Amino acid sequence: MSEVAPPGQLNRSVTYVVACVAMQLAKSISLIVSVSALLVGCESSASNLAEAAIRGEKSYKQYKTSDYATAKAALLDYITFLDRLAIAEPSLDNTCTADAIFSYVRLARLERKNHGSDENRYMTEAVSRCNKSKTKFVDCSEETLNRSVDILDKVPVR
Repeated sequence: MSEVAPPGQLNRSVTYVVACVAMQLAKSISLIVSVSALLVGCESSASNLAEAAIRGEKSYKQYKTSDYATAKAALLDYITFLDRLAIAEPSLDNTCTADAIFSYVRLARLERKNHGSDENRYMTEAVSRCNKSKTKFVDCSEETLNRSVDILDKVPVR
C-alpha cells in the first residue's frame, strides 16, 4: 500500500514543482522575446542596408550623369543619410563611413571639375574620416583615396 504524504509536505512539493515550471516558462518566454528582438533588429538592419544601397546607387548615377548642382546635392544628401544611419544602426557604421569617405572624394572631384571652391574642404573631410574610422584603412592619403575612387568609378552606371 502506498503512503500518503502529510498535508504540509504535499503543499511544499506542489509549490516547488509549480515554481520550477514557472521558472522554466519565464526562461522560455525570455528566450522567445530575445530571439524576436534579434530577428526584428536583423530585419531592420537588412532593410536599412538595402535602402543605403539604393540611395548609394542613385547618388552614384547622379554623380556620373547629372549636372554639377544635381550631382553635388545627391552626394551631400547621401552623406547625410549615411551619417544618420551610422548612428541609428551601429552595426552598419563601417559601411556607412567607407561610403561617406568615397562620397567626399567624389565631391572634391566634382568641385575640381566644375571649378568649385570646396575641393580642399571635401578632400580634407574624406582624409579626416578615413583616419578616424574604426576600420583602419592601410593609407588615408589623398592619393590612395583617389586611387580607390578611380577603381570604384569604373563600375558602369545602371
